[in-house]
Formats: sequence, C-alpha cells, structure tokens
Amino acid sequence: MSINIRGLGSDDKKGWIKSIRHKECPDLIALQETKCSTIDEFVIEVMWGCRNFGYVQKEATGNSGGLLMVWDSNVFSCKQAVGDDRFIAVKDY
Repeated sequence: MSINIRGLGSDDKKGWIKSIRHKECPDLIALQETKCSTIDEFVIEVMWGCRNFGYVQKEATGNSGGLLMVWDSNVFSCKQAVGDDRFIAVKDY
C-alpha cells in the first residue's frame, strides 16, 4: 500500500495510518512526503501496531520530501535497500 501522507507530524495522521493498518492489514506500507527529518522507531511501532516490523526511511530535505517504508517482518525480510530522494527499493532473497 502506498500513501502520499503530506506530512506525518500530527497525531491524527499517525492514528489514521494505524487505523488503515488495523483495518486493511497490509504487509507493507510506503509513505511519501513524510516531511520528517527522522522518524523515531517508537512512533513507527505505534503506527504499525506491534513490534514485528522492519523499515527504511529517507529523510526529508527541508520541509519537503521524506519517504518511509514499513513491512511485516514475519512476511518480508529486507536484505538490501537502496534509494534517493525519490524512491526506496528493498530486496529480499
């Protein structure tokens, strides 16, 4: 599942992601335009709803950009991640 979140700073947006995760049960969520320089692992855990996750993030530059990809570590195990300001690619082999 991929979502242009247009900023992940508010509790409402984090709660919305948590409700989507609970309702739709995606194995992977990719968030675009987080507008965050860093995202604390505890915040990701709260949004994901459990500790069984892996993630990769690309920090925002100034007040734009920012990518976050979170996945269920019971389903997918990231062995390699590459990316830049526009994309993140993960590989499991």
